Amino acid sequence: MNPLNLEHSWKLLCAKVFGPEYDHPPELEEIGKQIAEKCQGLPLTISVIAGHLSKVARTLESLMDVSRTMGEIIASHPDKFLGVLGLSYRNLPNHLKPFFLSIGSFPEDYPVETWRLIQLWIAEGFIRRPESDKSLEKVEENYLEDLISRNLIIVNKRRFSSQIKVCGMHYLLHEFYLTEVEMTKFMHVERNDVVLTLSTQKYNGRRFSFQINSYSDDRRFKLLPSVARSIYLFSKTHKFVRPEVFSRFHLLRVLTIFDVNESFLSILPVITKLFHLRYLQVRSLAKLPTSISELQNLQTLMYERSYNHATLPEKSWVNFPIDMSSLTKLEALKCVSNAFLSWTPPISIKESFFPASLKRLTFAGWFGFPWEDISTLVKLPNLEELKLKDHAAIGYVWRLRDDDIFESLKLLLFQKVLFTNWVASSDNLPSLKDLVLKKCDNLKEIPIDFREICTLESIELHNCSPFAEDSARKIEKE
Repeated sequence: MNPLNLEHSWKLLCAKVFGPEYDHPPELEEIGKQIAEKCQGLPLTISVIAGHLSKVARTLESLMDVSRTMGEIIASHPDKFLGVLGLSYRNLPNHLKPFFLSIGSFPEDYPVETWRLIQLWIAEGFIRRPESDKSLEKVEENYLEDLISRNLIIVNKRRFSSQIKVCGMHYLLHEFYLTEVEMTKFMHVERNDVVLTLSTQKYNGRRFSFQINSYSDDRRFKLLPSVARSIYLFSKTHKFVRPEVFSRFHLLRVLTIFDVNESFLSILPVITKLFHLRYLQVRSLAKLPTSISELQNLQTLMYERSYNHATLPEKSWVNFPIDMSSLTKLEALKCVSNAFLSWTPPISIKESFFPASLKRLTFAGWFGFPWEDISTLVKLPNLEELKLKDHAAIGYVWRLRDDDIFESLKLLLFQKVLFTNWVASSDNLPSLKDLVLKKCDNLKEIPIDFREICTLESIELHNCSPFAEDSARKIEKE
């Protein structure tokens, strides 16, 4: 059963609270729809909330109070709600249970990018070998779709190709999750509203997620077992754990540090001694040390260097193939630069070698590519999505020649790109389905010949020039 949309959620809520005639005071409709929307399409949730609403005064103040405390209301009805969820979970095939439980390592309502989730699943070792000749990524994409079809994971955002881009756990499932992971010892989760439970005895688990405001107290990390395999840290404060605490976790495979305002000065040399590390996400003021090359089991590296460029040291290329064309299974690549225009000279991609397998390519930030370099990307036969954001390309004219043909390109997105003239024909983009322009203030016109692209389904403009808007309407009309 698919989740209900807002209209049907509101009708169900009305029927249970006000009767089949939906006879409700008009002033309650707006807040009522907000409550229905928060139920995220689950009839069971609507039923529980409706039962509660039927026992309170039907005033605006009462409904606003219910909207604020829905999580507490659901948690207070374990027999009606958590019991049914437990049945859904227990009916899962055994191989899917760890995939579902791992979602809870992220805080409640946290939007999880699917590519990140899949790489974490691989690093956790939930699948050791593919079931067929499919890649691990493809197998785990199928598992994710399975969990979604069971309404245990919700989709927050999809790509234009309908692939899942962002997902998460229904926030009302979180209470059940916390109970289940502690009971099965799958993971220990510590939240802001939970009193420290590690103060009296050591915890014997392997996975830990700390979703608390401050890590200035290292006591909790000293009580973790040295055999810990995964540590997830979430914080939005300036006080953070000292890097030395990680040095004793010799078997650590996953270390993710999210939402950190305070950067590390010395964490990197400590972390590069963790030989078994497969997934690392960290932010630091320091450069990547040459010892990063010693992490021979590392599969995913997300490194942000505050206030400056992040570069890989020369020695690290001994372990990572420098010619990208050799990465024959690479399908998505996103390059982000935080440099200011005056800091860095333009970069050329003419001599870069991207693999033919590449399907999605994004450049965001100051790279300074001339438009002629962007045209060379036609050599990528499988490229379906190309996104240029925040001055990734420089120059006022993008002129595509007759032989510049993006055979497979379906999505083309420009955001804050400063070009004024775009010279192209329908032959240059024969497979284009979606064209998205955001804050392209200077663009005078979308090539009118795009009306001849038979695959074109939509043109989106956000805060663009009125001239670009006029040309889009002409294309739509013709």
